[in-house]
Amino acid sequence: MLSQNTQTAYLYALKLKLFNSEEATKTAINHLIELMRNNGNKLSTGFLGTAILNQTLSEIGESDMAYNLVLQRDNPSWLYSIDQGATTIWERWNSYTLKDGFGDASMNSFNHYAYGAVVEWMYAYMAGIRSEDAGFRKIIIEPQLDLRKNLPEGQERITEVKAQYASVNGMIKSHWKVDGEKVTYHINIPANTKAKFIVPVAMKGFPKAENSIKSISQKLDKTIVELDSGEYNFKLKINQK
Repeated sequence: MLSQNTQTAYLYALKLKLFNSEEATKTAINHLIELMRNNGNKLSTGFLGTAILNQTLSEIGESDMAYNLVLQRDNPSWLYSIDQGATTIWERWNSYTLKDGFGDASMNSFNHYAYGAVVEWMYAYMAGIRSEDAGFRKIIIEPQLDLRKNLPEGQERITEVKAQYASVNGMIKSHWKVDGEKVTYHINIPANTKAKFIVPVAMKGFPKAENSIKSISQKLDKTIVELDSGEYNFKLKINQK
């Protein structure tokens, strides 16, 4: 256990891999999730913690909690600000409220970078667009689907995500849609690049694509499909067990 019993302390310790054993890491992950659940599935991080919040949760296998936080409507949360009329990222979650109006002008920017870090998570984990190198010549497409079994009150699952990123090599596209137990993926890999399309082994059936694929392999709990440039359509089935 850490001397600082905060969400941010555990997030950074996990992000930087500071625990010296797998058991200690698992204990820390469980404690972090417990801190969030005991807080009503809400974050209690500031600028530094929020910058790595959802990304770290997905990296440690806790994308369900990341979705809980993104879709939370109570203060503090992104949707709380939107419900108060936000069309930009604010310096504070409650920079303006329908009930009380404007906050203290000394710290009340309505165009502030910090909490906007969540958009990185949306591209890198919701849509799954990441890079193995510095220039997006080796691309990873590994979407984290919203497959939560126990939804917080008032939330619904996200069943479709569509994103594109204009890399220096061309447009990268990732589009997935869940319909019951079926998942469809539409992927575009630009010229002069290679990609790894990664899904959980729990997805039934190896992918079939319109274009040829280089290889299909399994590593731990993941299926890895190596792709050249082109457009691909995959249809899989979720294993509900």
